[in-house]
Amino acid sequence: MQINPAATGTLPGLTVTLPNSQPLPWQAGQVVSARVLDVAANGHLSLLVQGQSVDARSPLALTAGMQLKLVVELDAGHIVLRILDNVPQQQALAAAWRTALPKQLPLASALQTLVRLLRSMQVPSSDGGAMPQSPADAQVPLPSAAELLSAATTATTAPAMTEGNRTAQPLFPPKVQQLLHALLEQLPTVEQLTTADGLRTALRESGLLLQARLAQGDNSALEHDLQASLLRLSAAVAEELTAAPPSAAPQANSDATHSEALLHLNQTLQQVAQQIDGALAHLKVQQLHTFTARNDTTTVWLFDVPMRQGSKLDVLQLRIQRETRNNDGDTVPAWSVRLHFDMPRHGTIDSVVNLIGSKIGVMFWSETPATAELLKQRMEALRAQLQQAGLDIEQLRSTVGAAPKIEAPATATGGLLHLRA
Repeated sequence: MQINPAATGTLPGLTVTLPNSQPLPWQAGQVVSARVLDVAANGHLSLLVQGQSVDARSPLALTAGMQLKLVVELDAGHIVLRILDNVPQQQALAAAWRTALPKQLPLASALQTLVRLLRSMQVPSSDGGAMPQSPADAQVPLPSAAELLSAATTATTAPAMTEGNRTAQPLFPPKVQQLLHALLEQLPTVEQLTTADGLRTALRESGLLLQARLAQGDNSALEHDLQASLLRLSAAVAEELTAAPPSAAPQANSDATHSEALLHLNQTLQQVAQQIDGALAHLKVQQLHTFTARNDTTTVWLFDVPMRQGSKLDVLQLRIQRETRNNDGDTVPAWSVRLHFDMPRHGTIDSVVNLIGSKIGVMFWSETPATAELLKQRMEALRAQLQQAGLDIEQLRSTVGAAPKIEAPATATGGLLHLRA
């Protein structure tokens, strides 16, 4: 897989707020064009987006007549038009750091919580009520496709609870269930990640490269990309929250059971929206790290790849660094790949692979002595595979302990656009 050094941009966003009565004029993932019509004092400006005029307020130095290319996203229930080009980079990056850092959530935790919230609304307990939530740190088995599809059907044909002849609000909205099911089904398995093609696909669809692929005209990115799937799920949740806002208190003549169920559903959807926003913010932070760690000779990519291990969910973390080095008077590419993963049977494992020209070194760090010893026993098989690939082996090592820490890159400076329609 080839990775373009400029392929993981975190892009400034134009936040659009539409009246409740006005339908969404664009679809998530749609690429649209805009032109700056007028710039007023205090950063206020007007934009023409696909023939529709909107008011904006921006800290960026935009000028009248500037053409912008935008991709439609959703952030915290608001429409966001993410700028693909023609933006002062440093201003954009600073504002992106300010908005993404406080909101980000660990990807595995956010996805597990989404599953937990869904199952708490759709799995009945022995007394007929909803299954209680598990502790926050407990891993929840992923629903199978059959379970989720069955739950989606149930939600449209059966009530969540009844009391006498009174019918309560149905369970999770079918569209939300189906989109979450599609997101979970697209996650790679551990077996898929052990192949070159499987790992290549997982990196491409991890969410880090979405905007870059769209900017290059690759609309296929919208099909299976993690960030695109989260954006679709976010849009569906926002639509449900807008369509059925919670009542402050049940009316005297209303069905109390129905009102209580509706309020509970709304609160759960708000929690779902928070988890999605946290996962999207995490992906943006990964993109920001790529931007700020890049210079004339070095580029660093940070990938978090969610993966399924049987009925469990985990995240494979990769740090890929590319730089140019002088080797005996010649300039050669040097690659460093760092992996971090937790295995249910073997604990935490870190690995660093260094490749300079045709020379390679592989090091493993394991938290348990048994795992370190197991890796040592597999070294000769690994050596044979590397030699078969034509590589010169400089080092193969497995040890107990933690891998050396890498200093995180500093943040950049910049700004974001905020639109109000």
